[in-house]
Amino acid sequence: DTIRNQAKVLDERVEKEGIESIAPFYCLPVAAKGTIATVDFQSSVGVGGKLHNAYANRDAESVARLKENGGVVFGKSNVPEFAASFISCNYSTGCTLNPYGYKYTTGGSSGGAASLVASYILPIAFSEDTGGSTRHPAAQTQLFGYDPSRNRYPNAGNPGITFLNDQVGVLARNM
Repeated sequence: DTIRNQAKVLDERVEKEGIESIAPFYCLPVAAKGTIATVDFQSSVGVGGKLHNAYANRDAESVARLKENGGVVFGKSNVPEFAASFISCNYSTGCTLNPYGYKYTTGGSSGGAASLVASYILPIAFSEDTGGSTRHPAAQTQLFGYDPSRNRYPNAGNPGITFLNDQVGVLARNM
């Protein structure tokens, strides 16, 4: 329902303002990493208990910009608890599987995002990198992982581990 509602809002925008009003993304479906704040989906950072049903008060800046430019947040991707592991498993939602084989890990902490893109479920997903959380899953799932320099793009709403290293990035099948 959440995704359909986002699409309806974009359809209404197109009717009133024309197709260019939802450019440049034109309903591009993008997953937000489980650590990135969203108002439409749970923002639990991979933690069960009280945080499992927590929602953010406002979207992270990257998510807000995606929506402003015609993209659709297609859900949240799995992460380890507090995004603090190179294996994307947690007690709340389980382990992320690698589409290349059940014996392999997708890495972490953006392993859920990598699995979605490598499985061709989505063309792109937001990731977040502190010390390899975008690059590691990209390598383990044969994807392109982009970890921009800190503050190159908006980072608000991304509760990172360190102020100097955390940055929202992207995972895609190619450059």
